[in-house]
Amino acid sequence: MPLGFVSIVSFQNATRFASFRPGPSNLPRKGLRRQNPVCVGKSLEEAVQKGYVEDFGRVVKLNSNGCFPPRNGLGITQKLRPSLDKIVREVQEVIRRKDVRAIFLRGSVATGNFSAERDSDLDLIVILQSHVSREEKSAVYAIISKTAKFSLGLSCVDIRYICLQSQRPGQKQRSLDTNTLILLKSYAVCLYCSDTALLAEDVETKPTGDDALNIREYERWFLRLFQKARGENQAMMQCNSIKWLCKRALRSIADLGSIRLREHSRDLVPCYRLASRAFPDHEGLLILGLQYACANAKNGYLGLSESTFLTKGYDVARDLVELTEELSLYQNFGSAVEKPFNLNALATPYVFRSSPWVDDVKEFMATSIAQVKSNLDTEKICVQEFNFLRSGLPNIALNPQPISEGGCQAATTRIDAESSLYLLLKKTDEPHASRRVIPSENGVCSNSKAIIEELSKTVDTIQCRVSAGAEVTFCRDSHPWIDTGRFSPPSVLESITLREAMIRMQEGNALPPLRYQHEERLYIQSPVMKKKRKFQGLEKLPLCVAQEERIWVSTHGTVSGLHYDASYSCLLQRSGMKRMLFFPPACLEHMGIYPLGHPLHRRARVNLARPNSSMFKDFWKSCAHRATEVVLEEGDLVVFPPFWSHYTESLTSNRCELSISHTLRFV
Repeated sequence: MPLGFVSIVSFQNATRFASFRPGPSNLPRKGLRRQNPVCVGKSLEEAVQKGYVEDFGRVVKLNSNGCFPPRNGLGITQKLRPSLDKIVREVQEVIRRKDVRAIFLRGSVATGNFSAERDSDLDLIVILQSHVSREEKSAVYAIISKTAKFSLGLSCVDIRYICLQSQRPGQKQRSLDTNTLILLKSYAVCLYCSDTALLAEDVETKPTGDDALNIREYERWFLRLFQKARGENQAMMQCNSIKWLCKRALRSIADLGSIRLREHSRDLVPCYRLASRAFPDHEGLLILGLQYACANAKNGYLGLSESTFLTKGYDVARDLVELTEELSLYQNFGSAVEKPFNLNALATPYVFRSSPWVDDVKEFMATSIAQVKSNLDTEKICVQEFNFLRSGLPNIALNPQPISEGGCQAATTRIDAESSLYLLLKKTDEPHASRRVIPSENGVCSNSKAIIEELSKTVDTIQCRVSAGAEVTFCRDSHPWIDTGRFSPPSVLESITLREAMIRMQEGNALPPLRYQHEERLYIQSPVMKKKRKFQGLEKLPLCVAQEERIWVSTHGTVSGLHYDASYSCLLQRSGMKRMLFFPPACLEHMGIYPLGHPLHRRARVNLARPNSSMFKDFWKSCAHRATEVVLEEGDLVVFPPFWSHYTESLTSNRCELSISHTLRFV
């Protein structure tokens, strides 16, 4: 009997199989109708009157060129000076004196907005010549906290360390970036400085909008803090993380507005005024964000219950992030953000789709079967037991009627392999799947250990995409924003040995991170040597290969966010499972695709776990119900055309298993 394809499977509306539902989460419930509490002020005057906001703050006037003035005119009151001098000595005693280049004080204590009644903290910026250890940082924090509490009456301490030493040997010493120079020259007081060249007076600084450009990086920090909060102080930690993200977003939006208005501030009320003047269409969300940013125990957290504050504040903070990113994209790309696609062009068929390939397909199948037999490796695999990382899955908000028993229209009969493959390639105006393209009994779809052992015999160094979390977002490796440090990439491509990659994928491995400090995740996406390829015959067809065959290896819970490819794609699942959600090209204009020229071009900004997003209402209204889903198991194949956006989850049944697949893209 020939190697058979089960005939085309019709996709169902998106729904998560019950066995893969995420576990309990401390995130607020999704799907709530957006309704702002009546007690929250609708204007700044009302918010001040209710005691939710204190109207104070400092505004810096920019010169005619839009640059900051050379001196900020800030000073420290004499009654604070002895305590602050003591803090300087304590920092120098713990950290080697020669390594401390400067110490700056910023925040409300430095700008004169400090009073015991307000929720102030001690913000220090310590500039170092070389890196210091984690133990030294902990010792500094412990000593300074005592002084701040008993001498200054401050309960919180925030210390930011800036090291001038290059992270790579042979590179010249790092200089302070523009945002740091703005902060130090206009909003901070110098407590100690051994190098006056750090703040050169002849360097003109302007607002850059870089914080808005990197607002998603701050959102990732927020989500990590919010989700990891545990214990008796869980609610307080989550409230503080909401306030922190709202402050970040408000300041970032005000930073964008200051470029236009020639004014700048870091205090929250002036930031709100700047932002609402520059972007009046969004005043409602801005005033809401201001009140959540200023919420504290003194004003009763806006008069809301704890659960209401967390639920509403969580949504407001993330709405502000989406607004910040939208305004930043408009500033950098203009109207190109609105219509990044020509939908008529997307519907134009490719010439090769109507070509008669019967003879080529038969030749492909004969070659493929022969290759499968030659690739069989009967050697016993002896490797150590795997214990791979596992992450919870996002709570995707697409929830139509579940699939009923027998609702899938998969045919039960087998058809000739060449005919089935011909249909898959010809009818790719929408995604198509075929089950058990290469049955497990043929030895191709073996367990993860055998596949990794097979891979190790042909390659030593592989390419991995390294991400700061379970969601691995593709990012261009070379881009002016990344090269100059303006944009913090959500992932980077690294070349490491296969052995190191396997160790880094293990639960509790002791290796230091490659790039990101917290919850670093690896996604192997490496080219496959010719003799180990599974699509060899397909490459011989009259196609233009857009990306040579690759092997993709990931752990359970690894997510590839919603994006589209500009080519036809074939994906063969070899081990574990993959869940894929697809949306037709007509949905692209509602997904907030990053425009051409952005490091994240082709990625979507819409979050499938946020149905109540205020920025993407059109998507949830007109596109969410058009999602289709397939869960690929070992031996299954999916083929989908260009511009079909897709979201992917890697799934495994146990800690010893990996999700492994092969892909080939062509145009």
